[in-house]
Amino acid sequence: MAYMCGSYSSGDCIPSSEPVQYPLLDIKPQLAATSYELDCERDPSPPGPKLLAELDIPGNWSGKGQHVEFARDEAIPLEQGTLLGRGSFADVYEVKCRGLSMARKQIYCTRRMKIADVKRELDILKKLSHKHVVTLLGSYTQNNQNNILGLLLHPVAVCDLGVLLDELDENQNLAWADCSEDFKKLMERLGFRDDRHKMRERLARVYGCLANAIQYLHNSDIRHKDIKPQNILLDRNDGLHVTDFGLSRDITDASSSATDGNVRGTYKYCAPEVAMLEPRGRAADIYSLGCVFLEINTVHRRLSLGAFENFRTRYNDRSYQNNPQKIQEWMSKLRQIRIDNVDSGIFDIVDIIERMVSPIAKDRPAIGDICSSLYLLGDLIYFGKCCPSRRYQDVVDRSTKLEHECEILRAQYDTEMSIIRKDWTERMDEIRWSHECEKAILVEEHRSEMDSMTKRL
Repeated sequence: MAYMCGSYSSGDCIPSSEPVQYPLLDIKPQLAATSYELDCERDPSPPGPKLLAELDIPGNWSGKGQHVEFARDEAIPLEQGTLLGRGSFADVYEVKCRGLSMARKQIYCTRRMKIADVKRELDILKKLSHKHVVTLLGSYTQNNQNNILGLLLHPVAVCDLGVLLDELDENQNLAWADCSEDFKKLMERLGFRDDRHKMRERLARVYGCLANAIQYLHNSDIRHKDIKPQNILLDRNDGLHVTDFGLSRDITDASSSATDGNVRGTYKYCAPEVAMLEPRGRAADIYSLGCVFLEINTVHRRLSLGAFENFRTRYNDRSYQNNPQKIQEWMSKLRQIRIDNVDSGIFDIVDIIERMVSPIAKDRPAIGDICSSLYLLGDLIYFGKCCPSRRYQDVVDRSTKLEHECEILRAQYDTEMSIIRKDWTERMDEIRWSHECEKAILVEEHRSEMDSMTKRL
């Protein structure tokens, strides 16, 4: 199915009437570096902090503060727009507040979904501030027939990663002339127009930007606990935002990063220890992230996601953790397909993914190691302009240092040349004065000699 807007809920989004289509082209390393430079010229979409400043938060999205408690019949000052997504306990609409577009996730609290539980997502979002995590602009509660908690979020994305992967999977071999109008419009909304080559480059950059987002969460002592393509929103200019923190856990004050749990998140992408309701930690997020990476790589190498799902399904169980042997066999297939793209030859990105989806939690790499491996393997190609690689940053830092050293040398040169010019001028003045003195003496001697000769005559 094709979705024309991103979803902030854990449920399905509203499908458009026609499927969109995503033919693919191969990535060229030299072109990727060039497009990185061109993309840097684009103006990014307004970041969350900028919107907060425009809303003068705290205090003024509603005129009553950042978090507001509305009475049962009190009007909420939001202009409701397009329905973006709908889940079991929440609706997501695009809304406008004082002329600014944002997403409103409105959660309906019941006996199964208590307001004390959903406020956990609000508390998590208040802590977070990162370019690849949705920004909380405001919140409210309202006492109606059902208690309501509303979250106002930035951005209103173009689509989620699940939509992009599904449509690429279905349409990657179509010629441009055969692509649907919906697809062409979506390409334009994502900033590609008819350049599918750039779109393929964009897919490769999801690896690094997503890894950076998860690294930020883990460094902030937050486990997401429901990483899946539908919770990864995509926007123009390499915009990527992790969303849906309804199951997330803040482990800042926990005695251990591993916790007992009775919540699985999305079963298809959950780690084996989560499926078994065993203690889990950050490694469970790594497993889910590895599953997402595996789907990206499957599409990138032109294999079918549907074929992959059928290949690993056992006893009608489509989850990744259900059949690790088939996952290994599929990764072997991926390694055999060489793509003309970014791999440096040091190792294959599937080698990283294989460690991430290990059935044994302690064998999975930390997110920092994953980021470092992606930097080493793909340099600029696996990271957007928003997340330059360390090697690229080293070049920038070295260039800045050299420019500073050149300025110092230029100043030294100007100073020394000024001294030399001054010395040269003084020396020339001395020579000129000496020459004039000698000339005057010679003239005087010549005159005296001429006077003596005149007297003798």
